[in-house]
Amino acid sequence: MICETEQVIICSGLQDSLAIIMPVLRSDHSLLAVEEPGHFIPRSVFQNHSFAITPVPVCTDGLDLKALWSSKSTVVYVTPSHQFPLGHIMPVANRLKLIDWAESVGGVIIEDDYDSELRYQGSPIPALQGLHPEANIVYIGTFSKVLSPALRVSYMVLPKRMLDRYRNLFNESASSASLLEQRVLAKFMVRGHWERHLRKMRTVYKKKHEVLVQAVNRHFGDQAVIIGQGAGLHVVLELLNSVFSEEELIKQALAKNIRLFPLSKTYISHTESDTRQKLIMLGFGGINTTKIDHGIQLLHQIWYK
Repeated sequence: MICETEQVIICSGLQDSLAIIMPVLRSDHSLLAVEEPGHFIPRSVFQNHSFAITPVPVCTDGLDLKALWSSKSTVVYVTPSHQFPLGHIMPVANRLKLIDWAESVGGVIIEDDYDSELRYQGSPIPALQGLHPEANIVYIGTFSKVLSPALRVSYMVLPKRMLDRYRNLFNESASSASLLEQRVLAKFMVRGHWERHLRKMRTVYKKKHEVLVQAVNRHFGDQAVIIGQGAGLHVVLELLNSVFSEEELIKQALAKNIRLFPLSKTYISHTESDTRQKLIMLGFGGINTTKIDHGIQLLHQIWYK
């Protein structure tokens, strides 16, 4: 990140961050592009602020930039560090092309740096904002994943050209993030505990990630393909030759005390013929490593019994 103190806005979570930036953008923009599949919570916030939403497909390199150009949108919400939910990582070349798109159309990029701290393979990739600090990029980060979702503290970095409009709209507004928790978190960081905690959690989650991948390979073999491994707190499993619908899979798993998130919720369009019926999201962040293998074994018994 390359920014100054005045550009940093403290918020109380992703929804709060987006609810703040929406009025700032609304006077100049009306059509907003989102990833398909993509994060359903931001989509709801955008719609609540009267933006027209257009879905843009996601490929293995992240957002389909040709489709974005065709969408006529002037604002795009992206998760380039670990695309939600498919887990793809946008390479630097595509990040630069995305920045070029914003500059060409007078657009704005909302960069949700989702899971950027939890990368287990390869070198870190610079944030879009860090690649072009003067571009119209709104950077959003949170402490929910690696510290606690109960700690409602997040942050935005606004481009300098948006600061005047932000101040005009929110000059009399107080931050919704707890001042006590902000002070504690600041001391936690100044004293070096944050960096140590981050290193520790990367090690913990990397181990869980490895156990999950090994369990899937052991029990499913060539009956499933893992999508989006190498970062974050979840992977997506593509089931091969499964006869169940997503709804039935989730129902069968719940009977075994396994709760699955419906991946269909991340799509806007509703086409029954596509592959989403065979995709299941597997989260591992809050599960003990000793239970991961047993859980995957149960899932295999359910899906291929």
